Amino acid sequence: MDVEQSQTTSELSRAINNFTALKIRLDTEPLLDKIELFLRGSKVVIQQNEKTGKIEPVKIPLGKKKANELGVQGILNFVSSIINAQAVQGNFKFETYENFIEELQIELTVLLVNNCYNWDIDDDDIDLVINFIMYLSIPFMSRTVDNKERESYGETIKTIESNLLRAGKGANLFNNAG
Repeated sequence: MDVEQSQTTSELSRAINNFTALKIRLDTEPLLDKIELFLRGSKVVIQQNEKTGKIEPVKIPLGKKKANELGVQGILNFVSSIINAQAVQGNFKFETYENFIEELQIELTVLLVNNCYNWDIDDDDIDLVINFIMYLSIPFMSRTVDNKERESYGETIKTIESNLLRAGKGANLFNNAG
C-alpha cells in the first residue's frame, strides 16, 4: 500500500470514528432503554437461544414492575419528548435550564399522580419513578446550557467534512480526465 492510500485510509477511518462519536452523543436510545427496563422491572442479559443456537439479548424479570403496559408507554412517550437528539441541541441559559428542570419535575409528577391507578403504579413507587427519570434527565438536559453541546461537536462535524473531501480528492473520485 502506497503512502497516498495509507493516508486516505487513515482519513476515512478518522471520519468514521468521529461519526461514531457524534452518533453516541446524539443517540438517546440507551437512556430511554434504561427507563423502560426500570419501569418493566427487568434487565437485559445475553443468552444462547436453545432452539437456534444464536446468542441474543433477552429481557428477564429483575424486580417488581413499576407500571403496566399502558403506563410504560405513557411514561416513555412523555420522557422521549425530553430525552431526544433535537432537545439536547437546544440552547438554554442556566436560569432557563433551572426553570425547565423544575417544570419537568412538576409535569412528570402531575402525569404520574393523575394516571397512577390507570397505570397500576403503587403510591409508594411514584417518588421512585420520578427520581429515576429526573436523575437521568437533569444531566442529559444540562448539555444544553450555554449551547455547549453543539459547540463541543462542531469540530467533529468539520473533521468529518474535511476528511471526506480529502479522501475523495486523494482517490481521484472527482477527476474524470483520462
